[in-house]
Amino acid sequence: MQRLKIDDIIYNSEINSSEDYIFDVSDEKAIKLNLNLGNNVNSNLYINLLNTNSFEFNFKLETNSKMNIFMFNQNECDTKVFINANMDTYSDLNLSFAEFNDKAIEVNCNVLLNGEYATACINSATLANCNKKYTINCTHHDKNTSSTFNNYAVLLESGDLYIDATGKINAGCSGSKSHQTTKALTFSQQKQAVIFPQLLIDENDVEASHAMTLGRIDDEQMYYLQTRGISEKMATELITIGYLMPILENIHDSSVKEQYQKIVESCVNNIC
Repeated sequence: MQRLKIDDIIYNSEINSSEDYIFDVSDEKAIKLNLNLGNNVNSNLYINLLNTNSFEFNFKLETNSKMNIFMFNQNECDTKVFINANMDTYSDLNLSFAEFNDKAIEVNCNVLLNGEYATACINSATLANCNKKYTINCTHHDKNTSSTFNNYAVLLESGDLYIDATGKINAGCSGSKSHQTTKALTFSQQKQAVIFPQLLIDENDVEASHAMTLGRIDDEQMYYLQTRGISEKMATELITIGYLMPILENIHDSSVKEQYQKIVESCVNNIC
């Protein structure tokens, strides 16, 4: 696995062999990463946002390419993230975004399924104790394309969450599928998430669905844990980790997963 530090304002990369990479984005400047994944290439990419207030990631998946991207926000500053993906025939994308810090973020993600049988799965796990905003769009431009959204969030007392997720299937894209699942759990009686799951369908022969759950932690569950000698803080940590930790299942390298798990547990302990 190659590890690269990205501190140039514009960084261009071509991946033409099936290798895995770790990109550390660690400069305060606005960083732009442009990446092209060649034909028939299978790659895992781990992106650590460490100290940047703006990050733009533009990438293209060529025919029959497959990429698993895990983006982990560890910034110590408020951040804006822009993700733009173009996908060719038979390309396969699994994109996961995880953040467990106490800084505000605005994420704009746009995925274009331009080739037949292109597939995209977009996942997010967010611990919100300040402003967190996500705008996610996936547009189907060809037949038999597929998109899936899985968004999970936990809101603490000072958290605000906004998610606008749109799956659009254009006319002529028969056989396409677009599915969304969003789940948000809040520990606050005052705070609520604002979630807009949208499906824009211009074709009859498709599959499309969205499911959303939004609720507050059950007081009886918290009481039960505390009667077993678990403090309120520890109970909050356990519930949060259990709710959000499954995002790490999208990491295929066991050593990288172990490193991220320790960071997540430390973040949750500090924030909750």
